[in-house]
Amino acid sequence: GVSCTRLDFETQKTYTAVITAKDHIGSNKADKGASSTCLVTINIVDENEAPVCSVGVERAFDEHSPPNTLVGNSLAADVAKGILSTCTDEDAGDTTKLKYYLKSSRFKSGQSSADDETLATLGSQLRNFKIDDPLVGQISTTESELNFEDLFTRFDQTWVDVVVTVVDPASLRVDLPVRLNLNNVNDAPLLDPP
Repeated sequence: GVSCTRLDFETQKTYTAVITAKDHIGSNKADKGASSTCLVTINIVDENEAPVCSVGVERAFDEHSPPNTLVGNSLAADVAKGILSTCTDEDAGDTTKLKYYLKSSRFKSGQSSADDETLATLGSQLRNFKIDDPLVGQISTTESELNFEDLFTRFDQTWVDVVVTVVDPASLRVDLPVRLNLNNVNDAPLLDPP
């Protein structure tokens, strides 16, 4: 079988081929088998590729978290903390320039609820979550506090699924699903007055 290789600028920018043409036709024996060879250089043009993201991305945070609590690690790389980027872009230097924006949240897997949200404008914040710096992609809590028991009672689950739109410098984008798990914290008992 014949093997084909995808021509990719990031792998190799130029290819060289030797082309030989042979003459197999002719009435004169001397003409048969005559050939000519030339060297051809093929230059590959770079195309912008969209970012590629990890699958099954999850973050966790405690219930009753105050505003601005970080929800797990950032989505972008943080070399100082040893955190790898959740998304990469094979175009030279683009991975460090990816921007992360919250797009939507869903409170009930596979079903719609009144608490679901979809943002019309990238860069806005959701009711319960926000990303302050798109280049860092750190999800944090807002003023709206989430309660583990309330989430479980209302939706029979203890997580919120959000969609983060990841945009490269040339404006190619991809949606990254992220599951935000809410950790149960031991609540202080409440006394009911007699």
